[in-house]
Amino acid sequence: MTMAATLTASPSTGSFKARKRRKAVQRRLRWAVAVMLLLNLAVWAGVVAALRGIDVAGLLPPLSL
Repeated sequence: MTMAATLTASPSTGSFKARKRRKAVQRRLRWAVAVMLLLNLAVWAGVVAALRGIDVAGLLPPLSL
């Protein structure tokens, strides 16, 4: 199959196992993107707080090791 044919192929083509595997991969990818987005937002919130002079470390409870 050429690249164009691969890109325009219907997602329903292929065997049942291939579709199931593709859906599982897409599900894991969606979770990874969602987690990455949340972590990115947390980091940027910390950057903005630090630029505004807020002591972010003071807001967190102390770690007791």
